Amino acid sequence: MRTRIDTILLGLLWLLASTLGTSAWLNTRFGFNIFSAQHWQYLAYLQAAHTPVQTMFYVSVIISVLITVFGLY
Repeated sequence: MRTRIDTILLGLLWLLASTLGTSAWLNTRFGFNIFSAQHWQYLAYLQAAHTPVQTMFYVSVIISVLITVFGLY
């Protein structure tokens, strides 16, 4: 039972650390706050209007998701 709790807590710690790192990276590099609904709405508006968004933004999001998933694995 103790190892399961340790595994869950370690996974939670990794998830929180990767979320904090992603938030800091996107906020510093692109001025995008992942916790702000207004930023997500603005991004959706840009995509719907076919306005180009920096490719590095999408690459950063994909890399951060992969780091989180492989870290949890």
